[in-house]
Amino acid sequence: MKGCEVLLEGGKVTYSFRVLQKLIERLLQGIPGVESLEKNREESIRLDARGDLLSVNLFLILTLERRVPETAWEIQKRVKEEVEKETTLRVDHINIYVQGFATGHLSSFSLQGALKT
Repeated sequence: MKGCEVLLEGGKVTYSFRVLQKLIERLLQGIPGVESLEKNREESIRLDARGDLLSVNLFLILTLERRVPETAWEIQKRVKEEVEKETTLRVDHINIYVQGFATGHLSSFSLQGALKT
């Protein structure tokens, strides 16, 4: 199993990459300017870990409702803050690879949320 470990006084906690990918995907859904992942979760959210230090590579489709640098900065800020808060892992860096721009006005994340309610 690929994942990250956090050492605690009484033992350790191991997070699988799948769990971390789901957490990051959920965080991306609430960020304006993010349309969708490029492909499936495993291919679009790539993680690398060294101990409790996590590196994140995101392959995304964005919208043009905001400037790309503003969207990228918010992605980096929110993913780093939330992953560190929820897991106590340290996020080393977050690279964003813009794979395209959406032409429609509704994001697939918005559509997913609408279909679930």
